[in-house]
Amino acid sequence: NSNSTKKTSNTAKKSSSTVKNKKTTTSKKQNNSIKESAESKAIEPIKVETKEEVIVPLEISAKNKEAENCTILGVVLPTGTDKADTENRIKLYMKDSLVFSIIIPILDLLAMLFIKAYKPYPITNNIIINCFITLLIDFILIFVLTFSVDYIHGERIVRRINNKK
Repeated sequence: NSNSTKKTSNTAKKSSSTVKNKKTTTSKKQNNSIKESAESKAIEPIKVETKEEVIVPLEISAKNKEAENCTILGVVLPTGTDKADTENRIKLYMKDSLVFSIIIPILDLLAMLFIKAYKPYPITNNIIINCFITLLIDFILIFVLTFSVDYIHGERIVRRINNKK
C-alpha cells in the first residue's frame, strides 16, 4: 500500500509540474504573439469627435440682486451714500447682531443645563453668578463679532452697488 501511495503522489507531482510548464509556455507564446502583432501593424490614431458646447450665461434676476444686499434677517439695505441711509444701515446691522446675540446665549444656557461637560466660566464660587457672567460675556462677544462682520460685509456690497451706478 505504501508503494502504491508513493507512486500516486509521484504521478500527481509530475502532472502538476507538467501543467505549470504548459501554462508558462502558453502565456509566453501569447505574449510573443501580442508583441509581434503590435510590431508588425502600425497603430492607427484614435479619432475623437467633439461637439461644441454652447455656454449660456446665467442672468441674475432682480430678486437675486436684492438678496445680495440684505441683512441676515432679510431686510434690504438702503444703498444711498447720505447720512440718513448710513444710519439706517447701522441700525439694521445692530438689529441683526442683537437677534443673533440673544439666540446664541439662550442655546449656551440650555447647553449648561443639560450637558454635563459644558460648564460656565469658573469666576466665582456661585454657579448662578458664573452662568450669568458667562452668558453676559457670550452676549457681548457675539454682538460685537456679528455687528462687525455684518457691517463690513454690508458696506462692501453697498460700495460695490454704488460703484456700478
